[in-house]
Amino acid sequence: MAVLRLLALLLGAQLAAAAVAQPAGAQSLQTLAVDFVRNDGGEAVRGTLYFQAPERVLIRVSEPTLQWSEFSGHTLLIYYPAEQRAFRFISRNRLLIPFARSFLGFLRPDFGLAEAGFSLRHSRRRGELLLTVWDPPRSLRRTIGQALVGTDRGGPVFLQLDDPQGRLLTRTEYSQACQAGGLSFPGRIVVVEGDGPGQRREESLYTNHLVNARLPPEAASFRLPAGIPVQELQW
Repeated sequence: MAVLRLLALLLGAQLAAAAVAQPAGAQSLQTLAVDFVRNDGGEAVRGTLYFQAPERVLIRVSEPTLQWSEFSGHTLLIYYPAEQRAFRFISRNRLLIPFARSFLGFLRPDFGLAEAGFSLRHSRRRGELLLTVWDPPRSLRRTIGQALVGTDRGGPVFLQLDDPQGRLLTRTEYSQACQAGGLSFPGRIVVVEGDGPGQRREESLYTNHLVNARLPPEAASFRLPAGIPVQELQW
C-alpha cells in the first residue's frame, strides 16, 4: 500500500540524524528550499524540502504519491491530498523525527546530539578524522547504546548509532558538500540500517539549494485543510 510504504520511508531508522530546534548559522538561515531524490532500491521518492526559521520543516513529495509532511517541535504531520487522510505522529524526543533532521543536522558538527540530551564520553583521532563518542539520555538507553560522530576539518562525515549490545542501528554518511548562501549543505546522504542479511541501504541526493529565498505560497502558507480526519499516533 502506497500510504504505508511512504510512511515507512519517512519514519525509518534515520532517527539518528540530528535533534536541532534551530540549525547552527541560524542568524543567516531563515528559509531553505532543496530538491531531493531518495532511493532504497525500490521506487524512487522525489520532492522538495523546505525550512522556515525558527524550526518549521515541510517536505512535499511529488512522486510516486503526492504527500505533505510538516515537522514542528515533537510533532510530525503527514497529509495525503488524494486520499484526504492525515496522520499526526507525536514523539517524546526530537531525535526520533527523521529525514529532515538528517539533512539539517549537517549544519552542526555534533548533529545536535548535545541538545538532544547526549553527553560526550570521549574523542580520538584516526588520521585526519576526529571521532567523538556520545552516551544517550536516559530516555533512549533501551534503544541506543552510543552515538559515534566522525568529522573531517570541522565538517561532518558520518553519524552512527549502535544499540546497547554494540550492534549497528543506523549509519548516516554525508558527502558532496556544496556552498549556498554562505553555508555548507550535503549533496548526498547515504543511510545504512541494521546488520546482517536484513541490512537496508538508502541514498538521498539533494540539488538546487535555495537559501533565504521566498518560499512558494503552497509551502509558506501550508495548513491542513479543514475537515480532514487526523489519526494521532505516539512515536
